[in-house]
Amino acid sequence: MTATSSSEKDIPASLVFEAINSRVVVETMEGSLYKGKLVAYDTEKGNVELSDARHQAKDSSYSFCERVTIRGSNIRVIQLPPEMKAAPSLQWRRDAVQQELKKSLKRIPVLRSRPQQVAPVRVKKAPSKANKGKQLRRKLR
Repeated sequence: MTATSSSEKDIPASLVFEAINSRVVVETMEGSLYKGKLVAYDTEKGNVELSDARHQAKDSSYSFCERVTIRGSNIRVIQLPPEMKAAPSLQWRRDAVQQELKKSLKRIPVLRSRPQQVAPVRVKKAPSKANKGKQLRRKLR
């Protein structure tokens, strides 16, 4: 494969492809869940095929399907098994991969603005009741 191929750049699609023959959970746009063994994944359209799938509808009713194909445009989330944390496409923590990532990133200077100093607001004290009386007497004169 060449370095510009889309399968190397598209990490989520490659992760799902690596999860073939694993148990996954697929949530559809309608809110229903499919739990089953991932048999096939179409990288172009995102279609997923599950075998021995348990379907939970939005109204919490269950059904069992031997083989199910879910259209990619109807998929909201694909939950992969926890073993996928060790997948090769997620091994970016290795030093060689980190060095490659650092080289590929462009260094952009960060402009930091200085916080403007806000002048304290002077609050006038409310006149006491004695002063109010004096002010009223002055006005009445």
